[in-house]
Amino acid sequence: MNVLKDILLQLFFMVVPLVFYYEFVYKRQATPSAFIRQLFAFLFCSASSILCILFPITISDNIVLHFAFIPILMAVLYSGFLAGFLTLGAVFIYPFYSSVPPSFLQTYLFTPCILLIPFFVQDKWRNFSKSTKYQIALIISFIAFSFHVLEHLLPILTEKSPLPTNMMGYVFQVISSGFLVIAYTMLVFYLVEYFCTLDELQIQIKKLRKLHHINTLADDISEEVHKPLTLVKGFTEILGAEQNKTNKEYVPIILKELHRAEKIFLSYFKLAKVEPPPSRSISSTDLLNNVMSSLKAYAENQQSTIKINSSRSFRIRGNMNMLSEAMLTLLKNCIDHGSRKNLTIHHYLHQNEVMFEVELSKGFMQNEQGKSFEHLSAILDNQSDPSLYHAYTLILAHGGDVIYKSSLFKKSLVLSLPAQMKKSNVLEKTV
Repeated sequence: MNVLKDILLQLFFMVVPLVFYYEFVYKRQATPSAFIRQLFAFLFCSASSILCILFPITISDNIVLHFAFIPILMAVLYSGFLAGFLTLGAVFIYPFYSSVPPSFLQTYLFTPCILLIPFFVQDKWRNFSKSTKYQIALIISFIAFSFHVLEHLLPILTEKSPLPTNMMGYVFQVISSGFLVIAYTMLVFYLVEYFCTLDELQIQIKKLRKLHHINTLADDISEEVHKPLTLVKGFTEILGAEQNKTNKEYVPIILKELHRAEKIFLSYFKLAKVEPPPSRSISSTDLLNNVMSSLKAYAENQQSTIKINSSRSFRIRGNMNMLSEAMLTLLKNCIDHGSRKNLTIHHYLHQNEVMFEVELSKGFMQNEQGKSFEHLSAILDNQSDPSLYHAYTLILAHGGDVIYKSSLFKKSLVLSLPAQMKKSNVLEKTV
């Protein structure tokens, strides 16, 4: 019972400072500077580490552990080098003022070694995907597990400590408590990522409010801009009919820019228009078959094969022609810019969305066209390829999205569209 109390107490010492840091930094009206944020991180993380040292988990007389290294990890990765070094310094200095004898091996050797990976990846940490972050966290937790086992077995192996009467039971306690280190590390990483996601959601909500305001202005902009633009284009074409040197030189340039501006406005109106595009209930399998029939000849010319992994068909509400055009454009880009010509499309239902996941080769992400998928905001700014820009606009207009998904063994492009659910299914999911 005392062990359970100590475990919960260690969790309390890590979660409460985390909540306070979130309240002080992210809930204030004025966003604090980077220096102030690192100062707050140092205060809360050092307090958390010292409290973890003060109230360790006592499993037996010979096995005592604490998780003081975890707040230092959080300070380095999520705040910065300054907060990390200050927190580490506080943990180093504290034993000299404490009446409890410290574990010098854990405090002054193992903890700095565990921090080598966080210090190495700190600059790139914000740009990593969640899956990559969890993979790094798992590696760190296994390193901490190894050091924990080494700390308790090394004195026995070097005969500096007496051999326990029940050696097998002692080894089992050491290994099981080591798995507790892994579980705590992953749990705290998950909680910190959860709080970071809350802040990102608040930013997205602000952006959505702006987009809603733009949405309401779309019709007015259509009349105020599109009609005069068409008028100017018509007069320019009339001027171009006159045969003189000036018209031949400048009119084609003007018409080219007007065509480009008109294409941008049309894409914007299609996306921002309050009314959805003309749509009906369609089958996701029919949509795939329609795309594949149009893509067959192109794939054969590129010596490419496309395999579809689909368990069943799902209902989607949308415009068959528009969605086929958008999917066709995305798949052509995957074929053109990938080193592997064999594509696999996984077709499945995830929550209330129909997913079309296209596996990408490593060569695809090494070129500039492929990298635009990794940062999808670049697609909207990518005027060098209007077809890709137009395809992304069509998908957004249908309430869908395109995301880049990366894992250790696979990189893929995922197109999601809202599924047309039965009322009974929606009620079940809501309850």
